[in-house]
Amino acid sequence: MVTSIGNTGAKCVISDNATIASGTYAWYLLCEKPKRSWPLSWLVKTINVFAKILGKKAYKTDMVWSLDTIITSLTDWQNLQKAIGVWEKASTLLYLHIWNEWGTSNLFAFYPTYATPTTLAQNTGHISDYSEEIDANEVKIKIKFSQVHKKA
Repeated sequence: MVTSIGNTGAKCVISDNATIASGTYAWYLLCEKPKRSWPLSWLVKTINVFAKILGKKAYKTDMVWSLDTIITSLTDWQNLQKAIGVWEKASTLLYLHIWNEWGTSNLFAFYPTYATPTTLAQNTGHISDYSEEIDANEVKIKIKFSQVHKKA
C-alpha cells in the first residue's frame, strides 16, 4: 500500500513506482511551474580498440527538473523524511509524473529515446539539491530531479 505525501490532487508526483498507486511512497508536489533544463547537446564518444580510434555518436538526453512545493502537514513532512530515507538507503530509482490541463496523460515527464526517437520513455532519476525553508505553519521545499537512464 502506498503512503501518499501531500495533496493527491497535485499535478506533479515523485514516486518509487511507474504506477503511482503501486509504490511504497508517492510525493504529491504542489508546484505551480515545474522547470526543465535539457542541454540537448551531441556527444561523440571515442573508443580506443587495438590502437584504432572508433567514434560513436550519441545524444545527451540528461535533463534536470527544478521543483518547488509546500508541505502544510506535520504528518506529510514526517512521511517525506521517511520516504527520502528509504529511497536514499536503497538507492531507489524514482519516477517523475507531471500533468497540466491538456489532459490526463503524463506528457511532461517523458523524453525521446536516442535509439528510437519516436518512442517516449518515462523520466526516472534521483532527487538532489534538497532545501527547506521553515515557516510557522508550512515548510517550503525546493529540489532538483536529475534524470538517470534506466538500464535494460
